[in-house]
Amino acid sequence: MNIAVAGLCQHVGATGAIGLSIMSMNFGSIPITTYDNPNGGVGYFTPQYINIGLSYAKGFSDNIYGGVNVKLVSESISNVSATDVAIDAGIEYVRDVAHGHKNFHFGISLKNVGPQMQYSGDGMSQEVTQYNSVATGQSGQMTVQTPAQAYELPSLINIGLAYDFRILKDTGGKSAHRITVAANFTSNAFEQDQEMLGVEYAFKSYFSVRVGYDYQNGIMNPLSTDPTTGGRLTVFTGPCAGVSLQYPFGKNKESTFGISYSYRASNPFDGCNTIAMQLSL
Repeated sequence: MNIAVAGLCQHVGATGAIGLSIMSMNFGSIPITTYDNPNGGVGYFTPQYINIGLSYAKGFSDNIYGGVNVKLVSESISNVSATDVAIDAGIEYVRDVAHGHKNFHFGISLKNVGPQMQYSGDGMSQEVTQYNSVATGQSGQMTVQTPAQAYELPSLINIGLAYDFRILKDTGGKSAHRITVAANFTSNAFEQDQEMLGVEYAFKSYFSVRVGYDYQNGIMNPLSTDPTTGGRLTVFTGPCAGVSLQYPFGKNKESTFGISYSYRASNPFDGCNTIAMQLSL
């Protein structure tokens, strides 16, 4: 399964920014199976999952920042689809604690708040036989539409904080090295809650490397689909790591190009690999 994400962001006014993002999930081609053809052989279909988001963020002061994201959620297969609108929102508090740097960070975000989602389409209909008379055996075919059950989006709340330790100043009096310790708690509406801890080392703005651990209840136990057994309910096993490189260019080195890679361990599957590129002009 491949996930592609792209986004653009532009400053608006003195302290605002507006952004546009799109996320697409590719599951590959899947054989079509029906009641009469349970083994396939009648073609393939490709599921399409797409999220399109429009975001706005603003700095309300030197210490408080907030933002909101409105996204269109679309999920479809060959004959069934669903579309919904959801809202994400968050606020961050930062504080100058030493040498003019905002070293302390605290944030809260709420994601996937919106109306219920419901699938519809030709895939929800079926041909049935209607007997007009049991005695004579007369019958006729009719199409019955079976509505799908509406369901809630997987909403969640993130509460996180981080602290930057700046050490070993360079010749210009600025900190050449930074170590950040971060923690986050995620409350999921339909999944296990998560406690996350991470550490990042950065050399100026050129290079950074990070490691982390995502804990959930039963994370050390074998994978299970039954929440009453106390087993692991996610394929992810906890450890994660990443690295980023950033190259400044242009006049006064104000523009940057960056590339990042991250990995999340999982069992089964071969882990989750993410590659990202960023261009700032």
